[in-house]
This record gives sequence, C-alpha cells and structure tokens, in this order.
Amino acid sequence: MTDPSTSAPEWAEHLEQVRSYVAEWHNRLAEPRPAEPLSALRGDDHIHVKEPVKNASWQGLIAATDHLGLMVESLSGDGARPIAHFTLARASLFAASRTVWILHPSLRRTRQERALWVAYEDMRNVTTHVTASANDLSDPLAAQTHVQSQMDELKLVALNKLGLTLNKNGKTTDTNIVIDAAAYLDPDDGDLRRAIMKAWRVHSGHAHGLNWPDLLKPPASTFIGPDGRTYQRQGTDHAAIGRAVAAAAAMTKQAFILYEERATSYLKL
Repeated sequence: MTDPSTSAPEWAEHLEQVRSYVAEWHNRLAEPRPAEPLSALRGDDHIHVKEPVKNASWQGLIAATDHLGLMVESLSGDGARPIAHFTLARASLFAASRTVWILHPSLRRTRQERALWVAYEDMRNVTTHVTASANDLSDPLAAQTHVQSQMDELKLVALNKLGLTLNKNGKTTDTNIVIDAAAYLDPDDGDLRRAIMKAWRVHSGHAHGLNWPDLLKPPASTFIGPDGRTYQRQGTDHAAIGRAVAAAAAMTKQAFILYEERATSYLKL
C-alpha cells in the first residue's frame, strides 16, 4: 500500500485497493480471533479474566474498519463531501492507532497498563452514563452498584498486579496515542509520520466544526451574499480525502498485523 504522503492523483487510483483491504478486514472480523495458547496476547491477558488486552485491541480493529468501510463506500460515484468524510477518517485513524498503541510495546507490562487504561475509560464512561440515566432505569441503584463493582475490581487488579493507580487524571490524550502509533509506523520521522499527524490535525478540525482546515486551501468559488459582502464557497478537496483514506488504511493495516503477531503462538504445541 502506498503511504499517505503520496501525491493526490495517485491516491485516486488506490481507492479500489483500499476497498479490497476493507472487505478482507470485514471478513476477518466476522469471527473472533482467539489468542493461541503460547501467544504474547494470551500471556498479557493472564492479568485479568476479562482479557483487557485482547478486547481493547479487537474493539479498535472493529471501529477502525467500520468507519473506514463507510468512508470508502460513501465515496462511490458523486458521494464525496467537503467535511463529513474527515470525521469518519478521524474515527478510523484513532481506533487503529489505539490498537497499535496497546500492542506494539515490547514489554508485557506496558501492553497490560495501556489496555487497563482503555478498560478503565470504558467503565468510567458507563458509570457516568448510568448515573445520568437513573430516571430511565427500573432499578438505578442496582445498576449503579453493578457498574461500580466492576470499576472497583478493575482498579484493584491494576493496583495489586501492576502497582498502577487508575483515575480520570492519569490517562493519556488521544493525540498522544496517535503520535505514539505514528512513530511506531515511521520510526525515522519521515513523510509517513508527518502525513499521519497532518491528517489527524485536519480531521480533528473538521470533526469539531472548526473553519481552520478550509483556510489552508483556496476556495472553490466566491459569491456576493444578500448583504452585499463577498463570501467564499469551499468545495470538496478530493486530494485531501484521498490522503485521509490513506492514513486511516495504513494505520489499520498495521493494527491487524500487530494483532495477528501477538495472537500467534511463538512456540507451536
């Protein structure tokens, strides 16, 4: 696969290739890929019966593939839009980056810590949601007690087995996760890493409804509004969309490679 720093016209030719990757990944996700008995992933998840490393990594693969799949499907025909595709690209790039971030460290402890942070964030958000939805629940106290017990169990595992204190102030940022994953993909700090980080910034700007990504490109046209002022109309930047697809696909491909490596036994029984 060509990297996202490739020129935009070339990326139009590679869209079908990305579609084929997405189809393959969807097929692989149709059934869970269990960790083999002597795999690194099986060893990682000895820390907790709920297998936090495998589950967090697998969920990232699902989210990355699903968002990227919708993006490439929506680009068929005249489906390209000036803003919305970048939100899909951002979601795919982040989900894949998180799986890479969890799985690439050589130290088991680091992989376990990162997976436990993801599991903690999951439970923290569930707790917040259950508390906010108390009026909609038949037995809110029972629901809150159940969720809190799972949260307490997770924190106890982290503290007793790794000496890790899980709290809302300790997690890393989404941007730092992408930075870490991009550095793993391109340890030489070359065009690939810079293209991924540029894509992440632009995607985030679009996803948050900000105008600055459009200020970096010439307007598609100008027009006079009813108030007599001149306005700029932004068109679809097919080159930028191509690069967005490329960045998400490159990271998702690496995430699948890492998962397969970690889930495969290093010794055959």
